[in-house]
Amino acid sequence: MRPFVKRAAVAAATTQDGEIRQRRWELFVRLFALTCLAVALDVITTYIGIRRIGYRFEQNGIALYLIRNLGWDGLTAFLALACAACVRSFKLVYWHLSLEWGRWLNVLVAVLCLFRWVVVTSDILWLMR
Repeated sequence: MRPFVKRAAVAAATTQDGEIRQRRWELFVRLFALTCLAVALDVITTYIGIRRIGYRFEQNGIALYLIRNLGWDGLTAFLALACAACVRSFKLVYWHLSLEWGRWLNVLVAVLCLFRWVVVTSDILWLMR
């Protein structure tokens, strides 16, 4: 009887872990979608800003390098591939590492999302002036 109780406790813990992982994964998907939307809007505002005042609009050297060398289509493709790789990697982490990893990744993505939306908002306000 005792091994059955242990197996039931392990199954309950596994089910509870699975529910926590699922909730955290769903939160990540929402946060990451908002982050990707902010990145897409940032690319659009950067395009508008560069068309309006030239390359001095973009202050990020890496982004400027990518825009000049890949073009807008290449930059869009690069960002799409980077997002797909990020989702795949995060999914592996959420479902195979400890629960703490999922929690901290959600915090990281939430901070990143907030930062991207601040950038997009400031770009839009600057373009509207």
